[in-house]
Amino acid sequence: MKNLFSVGYGHFNRENYIYDIAKSDPSIALILAAVTFEWTFKRFIMKLGKSKTDDLRKILEKTYSLKSLKEVWHKEIGSQYKKASIKDVLLDFFNVIEPSKNPKKPNACDVRGEVIHGNGSISSDRANKATREYLFAARFLYLYAETIHRRNLDKRLISRK
Repeated sequence: MKNLFSVGYGHFNRENYIYDIAKSDPSIALILAAVTFEWTFKRFIMKLGKSKTDDLRKILEKTYSLKSLKEVWHKEIGSQYKKASIKDVLLDFFNVIEPSKNPKKPNACDVRGEVIHGNGSISSDRANKATREYLFAARFLYLYAETIHRRNLDKRLISRK
């Protein structure tokens, strides 16, 4: 089996694998879905960013928080393309990046935090819903890159010098 987070594995194979895991372990599926989204988010920046590929790779290798990823996105994508802020691109899927402002209505980002940081237990339904939202957001990034920019995130990078 290829590495789950390699380009060669492919987005749809990764997505199907995670949905299979969700049937028996929704919390693990949620963690993998969140990692898939973040991996895809970084891949999108690598493919469409404006900096030299090697420079951008070094920046992203040291970027772990969603807040930092948003800053890199703004510099590399949002400032380069029209209507390319994270909110413009992710639309309804912005809830995978920003915690809910309403504590009575936790979103996918909140549920991810509960699982990763051990803040109580979550139901299978909540985990599966958050998993779907992360995977939909990742798929949306793939489709956006493909249809708007003609870039396939499952293909090797072309080095920018």
